Amino acid sequence: MHTFIRLLFLATLVVSFVSCTSGKVVKRNEVSGYFPSTEKATVLKSESVELDSKKSLLLVPNDEFTMGMAKEIGYFEKVINFDDLERIIVKKGITDSVTSVDSIIGINKAAKALQNFLWLTWRYETQDNKYSVQLALVDANNMHDIFVCETESIKYWGAENDQSNFYPMMNALVDYINTNSNTFKKTSSSD
Repeated sequence: MHTFIRLLFLATLVVSFVSCTSGKVVKRNEVSGYFPSTEKATVLKSESVELDSKKSLLLVPNDEFTMGMAKEIGYFEKVINFDDLERIIVKKGITDSVTSVDSIIGINKAAKALQNFLWLTWRYETQDNKYSVQLALVDANNMHDIFVCETESIKYWGAENDQSNFYPMMNALVDYINTNSNTFKKTSSSD
């Protein structure tokens, strides 16, 4: 009997891992304009801004998932990661004024020395035994959050996954862009 229970547990564990992906870049649905998920992110902050004037450059973390998903949204003119930003700083010859981009101050200095850009960043929050993953869109010129959303996470499993955590937050970002842009096309059938 114990062998059957162990096999059942193992099969359940395998099915749960197979059914939930983590770090897979996918396309938005052409009809809905969203990434595949039935979950919704909680929007914590959503400031009205003229987003079209800020869409020329987006800084993302050094991971392929965030880079790929930001590109799949199809709104920002150029999406770069921190390695790309450092190369630009060296190429422009401004390493004396922007010595590092490993801190908020360095990112802010880069925005002021190069051009203003937006920074898309992930945050992990713990409060009262509640764990959440947050996605924030930050104006790098003043380091002000203009958009923040979150999904609840199960920290002890490391169980953040695309359908429950990351895609819903990217969908909330799609909605934010759609609300604050005159040029963004959420779906292929948008006017």
